[in-house]
Amino acid sequence: MSLTGTSFWVVLIIVTLLMVIGTMLLWARIPGPRLVRALTRLVMILLCQLTAISVVAVWMNNSYGLYSSWDDLLGTPTTATPSRCPARP
Repeated sequence: MSLTGTSFWVVLIIVTLLMVIGTMLLWARIPGPRLVRALTRLVMILLCQLTAISVVAVWMNNSYGLYSSWDDLLGTPTTATPSRCPARP
C-alpha cells in the first residue's frame, strides 16, 4: 500500500471511524475495578487520537508531498546500483 495513495488514506479514515464507534459502544461495558476501567478508557481515547492524527498527517503528506514513499519516511536508503568509476592507470 502506497504512502501517498488514496487507498491508504481511506483505510485510515475507516479505522478512525471504527475506533470512535468502538469506543462509544464499549465505554459503559468495560468490566473490572475503577482503575482498570479508567485505564482502558484512556487507552481507547489515545487510540482514537492516534488514528485521527494519522489521518491528518497522511492528508498533509498527500497535499504537500513531504514524503514520497515508506523508505523516504523511515529514512531507509534506497537500493541503487553502485556506479563504477574508471580505474586510475
